[in-house]
Amino acid sequence: MVRSSDRPSFVERILSTLTSVERREVPSVIVAFFLFFCVLGGYFAVRPVRETVGTILGRDRVANLYVATWIASLAIVPIYGAIVAKVRRSVFLPLIYGFVAVALAIVGGVLQNQPKSVAFGQFFYVFISVLSLFLVSVFWSFLVELFDSGQAKRLFPVIAAGGTAGALVGPLFTDLAARSIGNGGILYVGATLFALAVVLQAILIRLWKSGQEPNQARDNAHF
Repeated sequence: MVRSSDRPSFVERILSTLTSVERREVPSVIVAFFLFFCVLGGYFAVRPVRETVGTILGRDRVANLYVATWIASLAIVPIYGAIVAKVRRSVFLPLIYGFVAVALAIVGGVLQNQPKSVAFGQFFYVFISVLSLFLVSVFWSFLVELFDSGQAKRLFPVIAAGGTAGALVGPLFTDLAARSIGNGGILYVGATLFALAVVLQAILIRLWKSGQEPNQARDNAHF
């Protein structure tokens, strides 16, 4: 007799039927799916605000900000590489999304009170432009340490669908809500999604460490 606790849940039956996700992998896949949803959903929700800020700053300032973005990107790449090599990913990667959440919340508050602030507008424009260069790579660099190559081939397409959904829902939400909550409110929403991403990362790491998502290379992972 099969005990009720051993029976697969509705979600587990759906995933096993439509995909190659094994039952033991379902919790990690679901968490990773929504993690990617929050990351890309948050980014694509706030990205349209950058264009609005760009119109406020004016064409000349925006042209100068392209140079600033290029310089910032060149400076950050070696710094990021050095930190990743020395700091555990379980500590560093949540800090990245946490920093993004705090930065968006601060800029959102300023834009609500001072919508034409040039200094914060310039910071936000460069910040979002640089952020787009790292978001996806940071996410996948995190996941390749949790899943082995065999799991990656089976599970990553399912997880990637979460990012695709976020990339679609984020700008749609902004388009529908911008008039009612304003640019500052949109940034608060983006900050909330990145804060939720920190929580989901912690859950995913806990699942990995508990053995619910076994990985043959666990002992070699830099966590």
